[in-house]
Amino acid sequence: MKCTCMEAHPTIMKAFCPILHEEAVALDKSDTNRSNIKFSYLSQKIAKKLLEAKPNLDALEKQYTELATAWNKGTKPPFCCVEGVKYAIDALKWSSIKEPGHVVVCVPFYMEFERGEPATAENPNGEESPIQKIDEAVYLLGYSKILSMDVVFINDSIAEKKDEKDGGSGKLFKKMLIAYTKEKGMKIELTGPEEDFESFTAMDGLLTIKFTSVGMEAAKGSKAESVEEKTKRLENRGSDGKLAERKGGAVLSGLEIELPAAFADKPQRAIRC
Repeated sequence: MKCTCMEAHPTIMKAFCPILHEEAVALDKSDTNRSNIKFSYLSQKIAKKLLEAKPNLDALEKQYTELATAWNKGTKPPFCCVEGVKYAIDALKWSSIKEPGHVVVCVPFYMEFERGEPATAENPNGEESPIQKIDEAVYLLGYSKILSMDVVFINDSIAEKKDEKDGGSGKLFKKMLIAYTKEKGMKIELTGPEEDFESFTAMDGLLTIKFTSVGMEAAKGSKAESVEEKTKRLENRGSDGKLAERKGGAVLSGLEIELPAAFADKPQRAIRC
């Protein structure tokens, strides 16, 4: 079927490289899940191409509004064209920040063997989710030398709730992240052995990747809670004594991790998400 978005939206589509536009059309027509990393990769390529023209923020935001409206009503533009403009907006905003700042991205996970792996015919829901997280961090960090980021992977395991199959999905994530850094030629500084590291830094310290779990964070206690109090809160057992089946403990654990020393006394320059 012929793509008609160029004819339907000639003004807003003319900014796109025809080759990348056709790639986006082809990806939409494929059976690839939209959460797959291929959409992220292509959206970044489109964003970088758009940014070559040095557009201003207002123009990009207007274009995004028009594309998003077209996506929701009428002839849809390719998904990666819509996302590509958003990626370009994010990069432009990131690059415009004038004071040092820090972002903590919390990534809860538990038994993520399906989503963590690449998509295949046998595993159509594969997303390469840990690679998406580091790759999008690397993308943004490339637009500023004064902004840093922690990507914290928090396993929702605690007490009898365990993630141990084949060494646990954390082991899979770590293997994939190390492979990514080697493929990209990234210099990293590891804390712990390569096959089971606790953390690593990259991009001259701008990027830190960390692994922890709800159980590990509970065992640290906090300034306001004993180990027992924090464990009880994060376990969040019901009246039947069973653990709640959710990732809320992982979210809380990530958001409560202390900021890096450089931002401990200026939390207004940090964002947790």
